Amino acid sequence: MTDTLLYENFFAPDSLLRNDSLLFRDRRHEVHPATAPSAQLMPDSVQRNDFVVGSLLFSFLLLTLSIRAKAHSYEVMLSLLALCTSLLTGVLTYTFAYGSWNLLSPTLPPLLLPALYVAATLVMLLLKQRLYHFVHCTFFTPAQRLLWRRRYARLFLLQTALLFLLTLATVYLHLTPENILYGAAGVLLFVKTWLLIASFSTFFDKFHGLLHLFVYFCALEALPLLLLGSALAAITLQLTAFFL
Repeated sequence: MTDTLLYENFFAPDSLLRNDSLLFRDRRHEVHPATAPSAQLMPDSVQRNDFVVGSLLFSFLLLTLSIRAKAHSYEVMLSLLALCTSLLTGVLTYTFAYGSWNLLSPTLPPLLLPALYVAATLVMLLLKQRLYHFVHCTFFTPAQRLLWRRRYARLFLLQTALLFLLTLATVYLHLTPENILYGAAGVLLFVKTWLLIASFSTFFDKFHGLLHLFVYFCALEALPLLLLGSALAAITLQLTAFFL
């Protein structure tokens, strides 16, 4: 009887002397949740992405060449800036989508999404330049067209340089998607405001031409931006729905 009571006291279910208690448990083969490897593979960061790093280097080269081409040919300069802006827009959109929806699915080709971003932006810029050329040759004088080309090239260069700085900050300072959106909107608002002033002083130097300025600016600047934003959003949604 005494032995039975002694066993029950020392080896009760909550006793530390039991073999299966925490005190005597063999922990060599235990896997703790905090240190267990995750079954889901973590994607590479944007900073180590080959497309992002290559686009930044190539964009810097294009920006430098466009500054040097300014003294020789405005057409070459605008073409280089269009390609540079397309690359930077592709990187910004890819980084924004990466931070917002985590688009790096194993079934999604790594270069497909950013390549489509760059292609859509480049097509929009080239079509806008052709539209600019058609409207200016139809309605304005050669002197006005020459003055506008110089002013537009400077503003386009300023926009590309600001986008390059924003892209560097986005990639290497880990900006949030909201900050990327605010930064891009700030750059566009600043440059387009100066572009509106340049358009007024070049083509519509009297106040009765404000209605024509509004139609001109909406058709050649605001509408292409809306179409480009819709195209980039549609590309993102369609690809994520198809591959995920």
